[in-house]
This record gives sequence, C-alpha cells and structure tokens, in this order.
Amino acid sequence: MNHLLNKIILLAFCTVLYMTEHTSIYMVSMLLVAVFVSSLNSYFQHKKLMIGLYLAFLVVCLIFPLLLCYLPLVSYDLFFTQEHHWQIFLLIPLVIYFTTTSWFTFIWLLLLLILSILLKHRSIVNEKLSASLYALRDRSREQYLELESNHREVMEKQDYEVKLATLAERNRIARDIHDHVGHSLSSSILQIGALATISENETAKSGLTTLKNTLSDAMDSIRNSVHDLHEQSFSLELEIERLINGFSFCEVELQYELTNDPNPEIKSHFIVIIKEALANVIKHSNATKVTITLREHPAFLQLVIQDNGSKMKSISSDGDGIGLKNMTARIAGLGGHIHVSYETGFKIFISVSKK
Repeated sequence: MNHLLNKIILLAFCTVLYMTEHTSIYMVSMLLVAVFVSSLNSYFQHKKLMIGLYLAFLVVCLIFPLLLCYLPLVSYDLFFTQEHHWQIFLLIPLVIYFTTTSWFTFIWLLLLLILSILLKHRSIVNEKLSASLYALRDRSREQYLELESNHREVMEKQDYEVKLATLAERNRIARDIHDHVGHSLSSSILQIGALATISENETAKSGLTTLKNTLSDAMDSIRNSVHDLHEQSFSLELEIERLINGFSFCEVELQYELTNDPNPEIKSHFIVIIKEALANVIKHSNATKVTITLREHPAFLQLVIQDNGSKMKSISSDGDGIGLKNMTARIAGLGGHIHVSYETGFKIFISVSKK
C-alpha cells in the first residue's frame, strides 16, 4: 500500500512536470505507457524483467523525449535493488533531457528523481519495521504460550503431588489406626472376655459382657472406617501410572478420561486386568506401543487395552489362556462385557456399569 501511494504521488508530480513542459495530444499516451511499465514492475517484481522494461522505456524515450518526464515513476521500483548496474543507464536519459529542455525543468526532474529515491527508501524502512514488529509480536505470542504451557504443567504437577500426598496420608492414617487402635481394642476385647469367663459375680459378668459387646461394635466400626479410608487412598489413575512406569517392554500411552474414581471393586478388577494384559504383551506380542484408554459414559465405564503388534502365537494354544479366563470371570462378576480381538494387534474391550 505504501508503494502504491508513493507511485500515485510520483505520477501526479510527473504529470505536472509534463504539462509545464509541453501540452500535446500525446500526453495521455505518454501517461499510459509510464503507468503500464510501472504496473508491470510492481506486479511481477522480477529484477531482470524490470531492467528490461526500463531499457525498453529508454529506447522509447529516444523517440519521444517527452516521456522522460515520467522517468522518476518508472525508476522507482529499481531503486535499492540488488541489481545496481542499471543505474549507469540513468545517465543516458538525463543527458538527453539536459540537451532538450531548460535548466528549470531539468532541475525539477532531478528533484523528482531524488523524491522517488526518498519515497522508496521510506517504504523499505517501514516494511522492515513492520516485519520486525510482526516478528516481535509472534515471538511474544510464542513465549506467552510457552509460559502458559509451563505454568499449566507446573500446576498439574503440583495437583498430582498434592493428590499423591493426600492419598499417602490417608493410607498412613488407616495403617496407624489398624496397627495401634485396632490391636489395642482387640486386646481389650480378649481380656474382657477372659474376665467375664472367670468371674463368679453375675452382675460383674453381665457388665463385662455388655462392655465387650460395646467394644466389639466399636471395633467393627473402626474396621469399616479403616477399610473405607484405605479404599479412598487408592487412586485408579495413580496405580495405572505406577504400572506404566514399571513397564519397560515398549511404550505405553494412557488416555484417562474419568472424572471420578469408580467404586473399589471396579478399581481392583481394572488394575488386575491391566496387569494381566501388559504381561500378555510381553509374552505373546511384538508390539512397540500399548494404548490404555479409560472413558466414562453416562451409564457405564469403558476400558480398552490395545497394542500395535502382530499376533505371534495364540494365547490359548500353550495353556496361558487362564489369564483371559480370569479377566472374563472378573468382568462377568461385575455384570459387564469383555471382547478380545486380534485383527489390528491385540485388543481388549471392556464395558461395565458405573453402579
């Protein structure tokens, strides 16, 4: 756009110069020739073509010297190009014009040539500044996205560590309650039972029996609480990641899309099935990648384990099919469905109800 505006300015000044020098019926033709040559240079932006058109313009100027009034417009595209030898030919039309016009008009032509150079230089500087601005903006955008990505990774890692620490603390509390409080209560129940057995006082014996029953109820309550706390300290996603980290046979990709942990029974069965599936990959597949996908649907959960290996031997042909039988039995116990296929690698497709 800057170059177009510069050429419009030069065209206006060159036309004024032409009209001050001569007014003839050829003025429109001269203007069209100059505009045509300048337009071709702007459209193609080819150095050799521009030089060729410029030389052709000079040849025409030898026949029609008045066309030299548009020399600043035609020369505009060639200023500050890598081809510098064309500027030698600029002396030819200047000599011609110097011999055919007055000093006043010749000075104006030189001034317009200088104006053409200045306008071209200004446009080139503006283009470089604009390119630098766009590059700076792009770099700033890339840095912002990189920082945002790093921040997101840090937050995810922090959330993961907090979740891991929380689960570890729950597990520690459950273990401490089981080891200390549970053992103390069990010991107390046994001692009270022994005292009730040897006691000859019926009133004391009745009180000890009531106390024993109360402590037994408390023991059952603590046992249930410890069991629930232990189940809450067990994260399906973290357990799968531990399995993946310990699996070195090939690459494993986890696609975990569950918003909440499933119930403890489903979690334990899924872990066992994933362990068995990874063991089958080692024993029966030449896979280079395993994909484990867990998806949550409104009414059911989906587990898909697939590798990209070719079937090297049948899993059931050498007596190792018990693993698949155990998987089938576990899923049947959950009221779910399991499907095993070998078309494109080894694939296990499992769906179970969320309830």
